[in-house]
Amino acid sequence: MTSTLCYRPEIDGLRCIAVFGVIAYHANFIYLDTNLVSGGFIGVDIFFVISDYLIARILLSDIAENQFSYIWFYEKRARRLLPLLLCVIAVCIPFAWAIYLPSQMIDFSTQILTVMTFTSNVY
Repeated sequence: MTSTLCYRPEIDGLRCIAVFGVIAYHANFIYLDTNLVSGGFIGVDIFFVISDYLIARILLSDIAENQFSYIWFYEKRARRLLPLLLCVIAVCIPFAWAIYLPSQMIDFSTQILTVMTFTSNVY
């Protein structure tokens, strides 16, 4: 199953704005004891809007063409997200092992388990 959706260059512009918003927030720009970018969650909000828009567009297109399948939808998401997730976890484990105390390592292990089961928001 493939979507017949075309590329939207304006979405790249929105992604750029979102990335700059997140970077500016984490850079903690301070001028005269005032944080210039306070509440910088707008970048994350933009990412959520873009993601929701693209997913809804794909789903509506597939439903209109009678090609929608929950299995296909979640399989596609897993193929996109899981390899990078496993890579990030594999890179983080040796650093955690070298740096963390045993109590911190237990907490880190719990966090890895919740990330792997997609229940980290509940944790």
